[in-house]
Amino acid sequence: MNNERCWMNIGMDKLKKAVESKGKYWFVCSIEGNTCVYSAVATELQNAFEEYNVVIMGNKHGQLKYSFYLDYGTGEVFAKVSRNDKDAVIKLKPEKDRIQVDKCDVVSEEPSYFKVQEINLIKYRELSSKGKEIYNIQKLCSLLAEYGFECQRLVNDSEGPDIIAYRSGKGAKKNPETNENVFLIQVKGRMTIKKVYQDKKLHIAFPVEEGWYIFPHDDTISHIVPQNWLETESWGEGFYHVKKLPEKLKKQMAKYLVKWPEGKQNQ
Repeated sequence: MNNERCWMNIGMDKLKKAVESKGKYWFVCSIEGNTCVYSAVATELQNAFEEYNVVIMGNKHGQLKYSFYLDYGTGEVFAKVSRNDKDAVIKLKPEKDRIQVDKCDVVSEEPSYFKVQEINLIKYRELSSKGKEIYNIQKLCSLLAEYGFECQRLVNDSEGPDIIAYRSGKGAKKNPETNENVFLIQVKGRMTIKKVYQDKKLHIAFPVEEGWYIFPHDDTISHIVPQNWLETESWGEGFYHVKKLPEKLKKQMAKYLVKWPEGKQNQ
């Protein structure tokens, strides 16, 4: 995962004014104390955004913005909601002249208050196993909140759900297994099935870059997982897991993928 990319927005009206003035559009990236300045000819930037269908988002005031990833190490701009996109929309020009910094769009990955307090972003791979579990639960709850779910964490799950997700209100989709607005979810770091999870009406959730898979455990075992998984020594001992889904299984599991809304992603 490319940790030198940050999500940012450009107001469409602001870029339009830069185009009308036939000037440059300036960016300054201030990340972890390092500052770099980039620019692009405004007309070229707007043309690139239109050609590659860069995402357009709006706010409650009706203001429209282009939303994209900027790699502050290379100055490349990427249109997709992915930190690993290889197809750059445009490459910005590095600038040594800091006179124009006050006119730039400022990008910062950390809130200034946390930076002052020396509270840094965590590195997932450096967390303990329990720390990773807590992190994943919090991330999943954040995603579910985007879709109107209220989540309750169960600390003593005893091989049951880690969280109970409830969605109320008109049109709330019900859990097809229970016909209720409640999902019992066990959170994992990868695709996992376990014998102890059977007959408990559980969903298993695990993260991928674009969102989370949230799948019904028993039904997936019965109708989707490859038969050879169930013939392994590992399954004989009670579990099976894979770090990366095979392409065929990914297609079969696509209906269980819950994507992050535009502009948000797993870390």
